[in-house]
Amino acid sequence: MIKYGDRGAQVLRLQRLLGIKADGIFGSETLRHVRIFQKAHGHTVTGVFLDSQFPLVGVIPKLDHVDFSKVFNFKRVHVIEEGVDFIRRYGHLFRITTVDQLAIILGQVFAEVGPNVRLTENLNYSCNALIALFSAYKRNRTLAHKHGRCNGHPADREAIANTAYGKHRIGLGNDKPGDGWKYRGRGIIQLTGKSNYRRTDEWLKDHIPCLAYNMQIMDDPDVVASDAYAFVSFCVYWDRYKLYKCVNGFNQSSCNKVTRKINKHTDTYRKRWNYAQNFLALLKGE
Repeated sequence: MIKYGDRGAQVLRLQRLLGIKADGIFGSETLRHVRIFQKAHGHTVTGVFLDSQFPLVGVIPKLDHVDFSKVFNFKRVHVIEEGVDFIRRYGHLFRITTVDQLAIILGQVFAEVGPNVRLTENLNYSCNALIALFSAYKRNRTLAHKHGRCNGHPADREAIANTAYGKHRIGLGNDKPGDGWKYRGRGIIQLTGKSNYRRTDEWLKDHIPCLAYNMQIMDDPDVVASDAYAFVSFCVYWDRYKLYKCVNGFNQSSCNKVTRKINKHTDTYRKRWNYAQNFLALLKGE
């Protein structure tokens, strides 16, 4: 077993598997991550790491053999590769610990961002689409024709974001002029609204402070849509909304429960399950 205060090669091995700073010293940071790992795996949280727990760390194996360009645009496939590597390194913090979960996640990712991995909300709406989708434009059709793509003029995307996601949208927390555009949809699952950006930032500060420091989400919201951090907001969402509880084996019921949490009113439940099955076969090299 390995415990607080220990030093040496075994501690170094553990730290590397946990994806944290590897200095060979079992200090407070290593202790915190061991406790998180034990809680995520349903073990008694003691902070003392047992030899028998080693096989459970990094249970998602290396996936160097997987060619994601078979599914995603080769010019954007690096985003998926970096995201999967992030999950492999830090998955225990988000309770993402199995290949089955990863396959379901990738099925959701493909449904949300498509093969070209779009990481920022398009907002290129026509006038009619604005009226159909957003209450602010249903109440003011003149504004919809002013902001939307119609009559030969392009969509005013910034104006659309500030109108559609303004103060009236309960739960988004956009309380200042320009917040709708500043905190528009970004990342793998289109994180939207100041409140949701803040919750993601707070989760990271509590669980991975070095990542929160590097990202500075509230000051630089665009970082959520950067290639290197595209999966972060999704992983936080997975943990905050307990999507891991939805997955009880690899089956359509589990996939449907995850879909319901991510995009309840979508008509793509069956497609997402099909995507998940295809990704599981890809991950397993079948």
